[in-house]
Amino acid sequence: MVLGVVYYFGVKHGVGAESLSEFFTAIHVDAHVGVSASSLRLLKRKMRDAIIAYEVAQQEHCQPKEGQGICVGGDETFFGLPILVMLELASGFIFTEVERPNRTYATWQVQIQQWWTRCGWHFHFMVSDGAPALIKLAVSGLGCVSVSDLFHALSALAQPIGSDMGRQISQLNKKATVLQQ
Repeated sequence: MVLGVVYYFGVKHGVGAESLSEFFTAIHVDAHVGVSASSLRLLKRKMRDAIIAYEVAQQEHCQPKEGQGICVGGDETFFGLPILVMLELASGFIFTEVERPNRTYATWQVQIQQWWTRCGWHFHFMVSDGAPALIKLAVSGLGCVSVSDLFHALSALAQPIGSDMGRQISQLNKKATVLQQ
């Protein structure tokens, strides 16, 4: 819990070590873990250093070999503004995760240009929910095949089946009630 709070509030959102220390003391975590402002400052610094070292190691490790290709997935999530997310499907490596006011092809294109033009990856395909901007991104932007995800298709298939099953269960429950009387 301490690491999660320090990362999320201290590293990611810039909350100071003194405030974190006060918070941990208020919820009595100080009885189990050292939460002085100086120890939390050191922990924040170590976390930042580890994150930077991990990024450097991943950049070195993730350089493509000749002819190597990857498969990516793209989608938008909504926590306020749309958050554009693109990740490599086999490893879960996140290439892009950024809040933007719209989900157009142009917006996506700007986001992927930051890493795509210098990465040297060959894309086999891109999985998405079938949004026009994502299809265009796959075909025109990345030069690969656009593949629809199965979630939306399975949901569309399951809805009528689920409604029919629900109706049948309701009828069976009514008949069971009559038989029990």
